[in-house]
Amino acid sequence: MSAFRTGKVDFIQGLVPDDAKPVMAQNKDIRFSRRVGAYQVLSGRMDKENLPFKDKKVRYALNIGVDKQEIVRDYWKGEAEILAYPYAPSAGFAKMYTPVDQLPKETQELFTGYSIEKAKQLLKDAGYPNGFKTKVQVANISAYVDECAMLKNYLKKINVDLEIEVMEVGAWNAMDTANSQDEMWYGTAKGIWNPAEQLMVRPNTVANDSMINDPYFEQVGKIVARMYSGILLTTSKS
Repeated sequence: MSAFRTGKVDFIQGLVPDDAKPVMAQNKDIRFSRRVGAYQVLSGRMDKENLPFKDKKVRYALNIGVDKQEIVRDYWKGEAEILAYPYAPSAGFAKMYTPVDQLPKETQELFTGYSIEKAKQLLKDAGYPNGFKTKVQVANISAYVDECAMLKNYLKKINVDLEIEVMEVGAWNAMDTANSQDEMWYGTAKGIWNPAEQLMVRPNTVANDSMINDPYFEQVGKIVARMYSGILLTTSKS
């Protein structure tokens, strides 16, 4: 940022609003564009029997225990989409993207149904009446560490104690490639260049950080493949 302000570099990308807006205000000649950027994911391993994340109630509780609308409003200053993965709200994915308000009610609740009490009840129903403690491993990137701290504060309210282990970037990358995280992982969602590949839910891929192995996604993959095939055929004829 210092180099950009002093003209030593001409281009910079991936800024959050708090960093970008002061620079834009100082220099009216700066040209800028907005785009749907990375989508960060907090995920827990579902292949370890001693961890709670294999239970859908737990995953649901963690989702509604985080006020995503507040994050969009206060952290991103409105410069964010509450749902942008696996399909982004962009022209290229217009045929596949479904806005939150058009999703099934149960799915909408994951994004807009923030409720501490319901999250606590779901944890109780899943066998965790007093919550639980878990650890997330995150690369030493300031924005990611800040976001994990924000999530920790939300989850504390539903009695989930999120221990944050900050790792040197190289060590974190090695862990990420090997899918060797202990419990939880925080990083950028994978496969956003081609969501049809379903990388984050496909067994035996590096991108499957939750270690999901569910035949359901194989069936979904076949449907998506047929959809993409139709789009490609239409494109080629035109």
